[in-house]
Amino acid sequence: MPKMLMDQISKGDSANYQHGDTYLSPSRGSAVGYALTNRFGSELISNAHRLFLLVKERRPELLENSDLMHHPLQDILGKSHRPILLKIKSIPISNLASEGGGSPEKTLEDINGMLPFLNMAGVVINYNFRLLRPIPFAACEV
Repeated sequence: MPKMLMDQISKGDSANYQHGDTYLSPSRGSAVGYALTNRFGSELISNAHRLFLLVKERRPELLENSDLMHHPLQDILGKSHRPILLKIKSIPISNLASEGGGSPEKTLEDINGMLPFLNMAGVVINYNFRLLRPIPFAACEV
């Protein structure tokens, strides 16, 4: 998986390691899982931080004169964080793509088939969408 992250590989909707877009989940459980496992809100920054800590622990000499030690992210990485969950009240389908970047229709069909299970506590599904256009904050509920 680290190589796929580095190469920004997307294998469609089932395995997507691309960064730079905003992704939405119809599953509260999935969204909470992402928020709790990505301390900095971004998978890319969270994984970069994990790598940085690993290098700092195992090969600290590599960082002694590195520009990384003075990067602006260092200030953010040292602060405590509290994840939040944003619920989008309504979003036009035209603002969405499937997680892999294609049409969202197949993903929506799959989710519709799972609707009876989605309201059950603790149910996590791994169907996500790529946000194509910004949405107003007024459309969000914290």
